[in-house]
Amino acid sequence: MRPGLYGVLQSGLLRLDGVDLSGRRRMLGLVVPGEPVGDPTGGAAPESRLTAVLDARICRFSAEPAGRLTDCAPEFRHAVLRAFSARLARLQTMMWMQAMLGTTDRIAALLMMASRFMPTRRLEGDGVRIHFVMPRQDAADMIATTTESISRATHELERNGLIGIRDPATFDVFDLARLAERASLDAATLDSLFPHAVGDGVAAAHHPADAPEAAPRPRARS
Repeated sequence: MRPGLYGVLQSGLLRLDGVDLSGRRRMLGLVVPGEPVGDPTGGAAPESRLTAVLDARICRFSAEPAGRLTDCAPEFRHAVLRAFSARLARLQTMMWMQAMLGTTDRIAALLMMASRFMPTRRLEGDGVRIHFVMPRQDAADMIATTTESISRATHELERNGLIGIRDPATFDVFDLARLAERASLDAATLDSLFPHAVGDGVAAAHHPADAPEAAPRPRARS
């Protein structure tokens, strides 16, 4: 976005990057549909460090009237603050995951978060099919691992009977509660990280959540 403009992400995904002391690019967070891009309060929003993970559509408008709306409309101001608070909470969660969880548990946490911001389809019981539309390298950057480690970890979760791999970008989670326990992420935490249901806005292709679908459950293998 050009300086002086403010907007709301309507569809797609944006990533926010920083540079560490070694000069390497580090992923600091995601902007998901329904969240603001830019800062209508006049703060220094790092638009220059935002790049599109998926083709993005942004509803843009001048920052000056947005700033006036922030001043005179408490509901709008609170909505903006909630969105930035959720983004900060996601950054804190990413840092916690990288420091405290092993690779497979980080993948479990990534899938739990993906169930909130990627297209999904309900399965029988407490299951969900996740259409993982984020490029594999961006997913690896999000949890500080490699694409090869993601492949190994998802197959380990499949061997343990927690997920089914339909194809490299589609995962069946058979029991969200069990996966949440493995990921150390409860529903209340996920609600705070993703306060709005945004999955349908992430992908260009809409995956309707119609009648629940049965999914074959693999047996856990030792």
